[in-house]
Amino acid sequence: EAPVCVTRSCSFAEEVPSFYVSSSCANVTAGGFCFVACPEMYDGLETIFFCGPDWTLRGILPVCQRIECYTGSLPVVEGANVTDCLRGADGQPVGAGQSCQVSCNHGFSGTTETMNCLESGIFEGQAVTCARKQCSITWRAGQGRAV
Repeated sequence: EAPVCVTRSCSFAEEVPSFYVSSSCANVTAGGFCFVACPEMYDGLETIFFCGPDWTLRGILPVCQRIECYTGSLPVVEGANVTDCLRGADGQPVGAGQSCQVSCNHGFSGTTETMNCLESGIFEGQAVTCARKQCSITWRAGQGRAV
């Protein structure tokens, strides 16, 4: 009887966290290789995993960093407060997939708008409308001073 050959796929030596993209490693056989990459909205170079004669994929996971949003892409509006978009709630720069609020500074009135950081690192959203508040000064007759 003729021998039956079965193709065997390799598996990772250590479990790769689901955070990483490793779909090209699904059907790698001995002597083959595949790539492990950072997910969307993260920067980092993909790395190569090789499958040895022991049917084990070995390699080094890529170093991934969230794409930071370019603050120069925020709308420039007089009286706008963009502080929330310079640093997120965790104190880190706002990154791709995150959002922040732009409001009006003290002394201005207007809208508050949400800005979304796109995968490209550019902010997108409606620009706030801020108007300078008017001070009302009344003069008391005979006292010569503002109230």
